[in-house]
Order: sequence, then C-alpha cells, then structure tokens
Amino acid sequence: FYEHVMTLATFPSEAGFKVLQPAGVRYAIFHMYGYNAQNRSEVLGRLKRFTEYLRPIYMTEDTRLYEIVGFPP
Repeated sequence: FYEHVMTLATFPSEAGFKVLQPAGVRYAIFHMYGYNAQNRSEVLGRLKRFTEYLRPIYMTEDTRLYEIVGFPP
C-alpha cells in the first residue's frame, strides 16, 4: 500500500484502478469528512467519471462505500 499511496490518494483514477486490479481489490471507502471543500468536490467529480466501475453500497454525508465492479481498459 505505502508504495502506491500517492497514486491511490487521487482514487478513483485510471492509475489507481491499475494499482488495485492486480491485487483483486473489490471495495473502496471514502471518508468524506477528511477532505476540504475543494478536494471533496474533486473526489465527487471523479466518482461520477468512473460511475460505471463503482457500485454504491453505503452512502451518508460522511462515508461512501463502493464495490469495484469493473476496471477501465
């Protein structure tokens, strides 16, 4: 994990999916309270961009859990 922390910091992203796919990762959790307003907006934008690969399982204002259902080509 530590060797990929900078790549995963911007997940969801194409680079992040490429790191997670070989490891067989199936879930991603976002603790929204840990983001400032700008970063939160950016994360929400990326979540929309990659919506076909992420199935929402649990969503509150502060926490979002997604199942990774696919990976970008």
